[in-house]
Amino acid sequence: MADLLTCNSVPLMDVQCNWDEVIRQPGSKFWVSCKRRGERTIHGTLCCDGTHIDNSFTLTSIRQRAITVDCAAAQHSATFVCPTKTLQLHDGKLLDMDISPSGALGVCASDNGRLWLWDTNTGENKCTLEGHVMDVLTCRFFPSGMVVLSGGMDMRLRIWSVHDGSCPRTLYGHHGAVTETTMIDRGRNIISVSKDGTARLWDCGSGQCIDTVASLDCPINSCSLASSALACASAKEKPSETIL
Repeated sequence: MADLLTCNSVPLMDVQCNWDEVIRQPGSKFWVSCKRRGERTIHGTLCCDGTHIDNSFTLTSIRQRAITVDCAAAQHSATFVCPTKTLQLHDGKLLDMDISPSGALGVCASDNGRLWLWDTNTGENKCTLEGHVMDVLTCRFFPSGMVVLSGGMDMRLRIWSVHDGSCPRTLYGHHGAVTETTMIDRGRNIISVSKDGTARLWDCGSGQCIDTVASLDCPINSCSLASSALACASAKEKPSETIL
């Protein structure tokens, strides 16, 4: 539990998405930012030759496929690695993705109600999972790698077969968009959180909601299991996490 709370104070550093292309162009520059929870975001601009426009950030290392950026004000540094391959998986917005335990398959969720199963080596689309209405906000593989769990704006959770793309089970019970899920052990039971402010415990075999393990007066955006504790992150600034 202490580890969960400590993670909240670690700054989040972000960089312009095409920095690896910009940095190859003489005289070009790209933006970078750093955000610590509860504090204002620090913005800055870096030049491809390593110089900085302001004193907020310093480009401390430039390697063939990676850069390291230091933010003195936040006392934090981060290394960004450019991709080795770019895949065009679908024409919608990518809202979430997961890789199977074996690393052979990937699944991604989009804003058009669909999910795509794809080969991580070739990028080939293996199967399209259709059934959600509107945005699919979360997707993840079960530990077996043969089943996918998804949830979305339609307030439903769906369990999909990797073999044929069928959906043998749909879970109903939330009254707001499903924002995140987490699995217990091998996935016989799962926990989902929602914009309705609840975290629900489900039995996947029966499709029934066993219990409402949390009920807050604000949306819950994410959840995570750590040993015997469930951490739920809500939209509230203070407090922004609930440990159950």
